[in-house]
Amino acid sequence: MHFALLLPWLLLVAAPPDCGSTHDAAERLICADPALEAQQSKQQALYAEALDVLPAAERSVQQDREAAWRHERTACASAQDPHRCLSEQLGRRCVELQITLKQVPVFAAVTYRCEGPKVTRLFASYYRSEPAAVRLRYHDQEAFAFVAAAASGARYRGEDVQIWEHQGVARFTWHGRQMSCPKQ
Repeated sequence: MHFALLLPWLLLVAAPPDCGSTHDAAERLICADPALEAQQSKQQALYAEALDVLPAAERSVQQDREAAWRHERTACASAQDPHRCLSEQLGRRCVELQITLKQVPVFAAVTYRCEGPKVTRLFASYYRSEPAAVRLRYHDQEAFAFVAAAASGARYRGEDVQIWEHQGVARFTWHGRQMSCPKQ
């Protein structure tokens, strides 16, 4: 699609919320906090850039991910600490978009061999982002996970996915399925 045809739509997508008329509790919390509003502006600019520069198939993936993320963000309004939840949600979404746009370099790429009825490969690209992230590719699917507390090793958690590496073996959970996957 030609950029001139896409521009009005991008501006609509990236436009800040109308704080006086929003019925979304998360949006109202964002509007009331300049730091959250700045994070949301950054996230919206990155999303608009992704829609502008990515190929059609990747744009479609990002549109689906954005819809799912907005649902996750809305849930923050009822969290125990909504401000913290919103800040973390916005920060993680910005990192996802920056990685997708190749604005954050990979600092380590690892292939794991997951045993089971059939041997499969798990590909993990680690990023020194804020928060630290890993992009996981398993079969033909992809997920992002973010650094989480761990007694030892490196642990990352995401939506229905977790990887916890200790001494060269990743304990990997993918949508409820748990595996042990040594480094190749």
